[in-house]
Amino acid sequence: MIPRRLSALLAARGVIDAMAAVVLSVDVGRRKPHPDIYRAAMRQLTLHREKPDG
Repeated sequence: MIPRRLSALLAARGVIDAMAAVVLSVDVGRRKPHPDIYRAAMRQLTLHREKPDG
């Protein structure tokens, strides 16, 4: 399923409104567990990674 169809399906089912972010691996060009997919989600959520002390 291509991303546009997936987004349209989520919208048609009323599910997309319940999500703060939707990140598709095909849009990022990486799949889990690659960090880029999580970074993309963090950007959509405007979150910033905490750096460990030390």
